[in-house]
Amino acid sequence: MIFAPLGNLTSGDVACEVSLDSLFGRHCAVLGTTGGGKSWTMAKLIEQVQIKTDNKIILVDATGEYQNLSNVEHCIVGENTYFPSSQLSNSNFCSLFREHSSNTSTILCEAINTLRLVAKGFLESGVKVGQNVADLSSTISKNLPSCINQDFNLSNLCEQVRNECIKEQNGKYVEDPFKLGYSAHLLARINLFLNNETVKSALGLSKASDAKSIIGMIDSFHGSEATVLRIGFERLSYDFAIREVVVDFIACHILRKGREGTFKGKPILLFIDEAHQFLNKRISADDDTSFYLQGIELIAKEARKYGLFLCLSTQMPRDIPLGVLSQMGTFIVHRLINEQDKKAIESAASSLNRSMLSFLPTMRAGEALLMGVDFPMPLLLRITPPVQTPQSGTPKLSKKRTCN
Repeated sequence: MIFAPLGNLTSGDVACEVSLDSLFGRHCAVLGTTGGGKSWTMAKLIEQVQIKTDNKIILVDATGEYQNLSNVEHCIVGENTYFPSSQLSNSNFCSLFREHSSNTSTILCEAINTLRLVAKGFLESGVKVGQNVADLSSTISKNLPSCINQDFNLSNLCEQVRNECIKEQNGKYVEDPFKLGYSAHLLARINLFLNNETVKSALGLSKASDAKSIIGMIDSFHGSEATVLRIGFERLSYDFAIREVVVDFIACHILRKGREGTFKGKPILLFIDEAHQFLNKRISADDDTSFYLQGIELIAKEARKYGLFLCLSTQMPRDIPLGVLSQMGTFIVHRLINEQDKKAIESAASSLNRSMLSFLPTMRAGEALLMGVDFPMPLLLRITPPVQTPQSGTPKLSKKRTCN
C-alpha cells in the first residue's frame, strides 16, 4: 500500500498517514464552505499523488485556483485549447442547440450528416433541391458510416438547415416552405449560439492559430512527462451554460477511454473543483423539456472498475445528486453550516452520525473529518498545508486613506 501524510489528529497532534488506495479507490469527495480549507486539501491530495505515485491526474479547474501547481500541463479552454466539434455526436449537437422536437431535431441531424459528407468529399455541396432522391439517399446511406467523426465547418450549419427544408416531388427534391417555417426557431438559435464569442472560443470557431484540441491533449497526456493536466475554465464565461456542456462532453470522452481499457494498467484520477457548477445540470429546450448532463454522474457510478477514479470538491453538497454522493467511498468534510448540506452528507455517508454533524459548524479552517468505507471510525484531522497553495484567498477591504 501507498501511504501519504495528510495532517495531524487534532487530539494529541499525532501525524496521520492515509492509504491513497483507500482515499481514491472508491472515489473521494472534499466538502466544505468557503474559507474552510477545501481548496488546500485538494492541492494537498494532488501533491501527494504526485510525490507518492506515478499515476496521473486530470484536473477540472473551474476558477483558475490551481495555476501554481508544479509539473502541470495547462489547458485553458477558450484561450489555448478548445473542444473540437468533430467529437460531438448528433445527440450532442441537439443538446448544445437545445433542440428536442422530433421534427426539427431530425432536420438538424440531417444537416450535420450532410456537412460531414461534404467535408469528406462524398457530396459536392449541401444543396439538395433538384437532385434525384434515390441517388442522393443511396450516396448518403453508403458513405455516412465512414464520416461519423469527420470535422466540418460548423459556420455553415444555418445554411445547411435551410438546405434540408425540402420534400420529394416526382423523384426529385424541391423546396418545402412549411418545413422552413417551423425550423425558424432552430435557425435563430443556431445563429445566436454560433455568433456568441464564448461559444465560438469554446468550440474553436475563433481559435488562435496555436490553439490545441482538448481531446488531443487528453489522449496524448497519458504518455507525456507532466503529471497533472489542468483543464482551466477561468477564461470562459457562463453564456448558454457552455462551461457545463463542455465539461460534460469531456467527462463522456474520458469515460469512453476508460471503457476501452485505457486506464486499467495505470489508473488515472479525475479531480473536479467546484463540482456543483457541473453536476445536476439540465439544459432546457423550447418545449419545456430538458437535457440532463450526466457524464460525471456516469463516471461516479461505473468508472471505478475501469481504473478511472473521481475526486469531487464542492462547497454546496446539497447541489450534488444523492446518487453521486452515495458513490463516494471517502469523505473529507471541512466546516459546514447549512442544514441541507449537512443532511446531504448524512444521507450519503453511513459512518456519520448526528453527534458528529454538530461539530461541522465549529471546525476551524484546515480542520476536516475523514471518514468512509475504509475509515469506520471518523478521524478529525488538521490538514497540513500543501507546498504550493492554490489561489483561493479572499481579497480584503483596504483602509481608507485620510488626507492631512
